[in-house]
Amino acid sequence: MSKRVKRIPLSFEDIENIKSVQRKQVAHYKDKVVVKPWGYEFMFYSNEYVAIWLLHIKKGHSTSMHCHALKTTSLALLSGEAECNSLHLSGGDSLIIDAGAFHSTKALDDIFLVEIESPPNKLDLIRLDDKYGRRERGYEGSQEMVSENLDVFGYFYGGIENDRFSISFEEYPDKDEFKNSFVLDSDAVYGVCEGSLLGYGCEKTIPTGEIENGRYLRYLGDTGELGINRKTLLIKMKVLNANNL
Repeated sequence: MSKRVKRIPLSFEDIENIKSVQRKQVAHYKDKVVVKPWGYEFMFYSNEYVAIWLLHIKKGHSTSMHCHALKTTSLALLSGEAECNSLHLSGGDSLIIDAGAFHSTKALDDIFLVEIESPPNKLDLIRLDDKYGRRERGYEGSQEMVSENLDVFGYFYGGIENDRFSISFEEYPDKDEFKNSFVLDSDAVYGVCEGSLLGYGCEKTIPTGEIENGRYLRYLGDTGELGINRKTLLIKMKVLNANNL
């Protein structure tokens, strides 16, 4: 047959539909706070493997029922009480949400929540339902972002320690340095920003982007040897004052 392959061309309506979903985005999210109908969030660390955000969700409010089709999401609650789907969370609790799993977090108190995304891609967002009218809309655009007077939101980049929680980073270039220097805090939650944590003897690996409780890491160390096999960067998160939960 001599007929050409048919083509569906881009239409004006297509362009308008794209604009309605993919709002104008910024080149990067550092030094910006994203204002949400439920509170706000900002990115306080990123590399080629992860992006880490602090979310403040006001009491009685919740995120949309949404999923990330291509990335794993790890959550660590640092203050307050919350529900994620049917799971009740208290300060110090954590979750790992597989790519494609729909989830929503509701704040039973004013809460602070750390979210680790791997790989970093803020536009990987599908909203199934949202009480604020954002259903089927993409991630917030530049018009919802603040870049001045960020101290009003408690903005920081890197680690922090306040009267509620502490966040710090620990880098280990090789397994010998890790073995000689790593001090495990059973009351902390650890996340892997690069590399992996290995629990020899029980064949458990915590890969990049995932988190684990210090108490469980203590168990891995007791049943074998907790270690690394290449350069590894950890984030350590700890609730400091239960009275502020």
